[in-house]
Amino acid sequence: VGIGWPGPIFNGRCLYTPNLSDFQNFDLERALKKKIPRPIKIDNDAKCAGVAENLFGYGRKYKNFVLLTFGTGLGGAVIVNGALMRGTKNAAGELGHLILHPNGISCLCGQKGCFEKYVSSSTLEARVKNKLSKEITAKEILTLAEPDQQIDRVLEDYVEDLHLGLQSLEKAFNPDAF
Repeated sequence: VGIGWPGPIFNGRCLYTPNLSDFQNFDLERALKKKIPRPIKIDNDAKCAGVAENLFGYGRKYKNFVLLTFGTGLGGAVIVNGALMRGTKNAAGELGHLILHPNGISCLCGQKGCFEKYVSSSTLEARVKNKLSKEITAKEILTLAEPDQQIDRVLEDYVEDLHLGLQSLEKAFNPDAF
């Protein structure tokens, strides 16, 4: 059984999961083995996406690339010379928790100004909801044929923050592609 989990996994343990507070330093593999009588492999969900992209997707064209996953948070995987960068305790690639704006918006990870607090899909939806007082999905926002001026301003801020984050990632990893 293969599981992609939203947070760093080390030796079957979930070290922390900012968006799921009940799983801090949680032995996920042991808990699952009690319920599932099969071999289990667990890794960070964005790392799983990066490996899949490297093996089967668009990433096959590149030896070095950075993959970002946009959802409740912002996940990432860094492929260097065709291999996934794991780092100490398998925690490399937590790109959503790089500081984009020092002393910015508080993040569930305990820091302020994390990249994901400015460019995740849920953040984009919250920004638009705050302006328009209505629910709208990130996909709907990005595919609006004629957004109004309030949404235009939100999108300008979003793109500016995304650009700033990508510039930093480009300097840190010098990838062939994102």
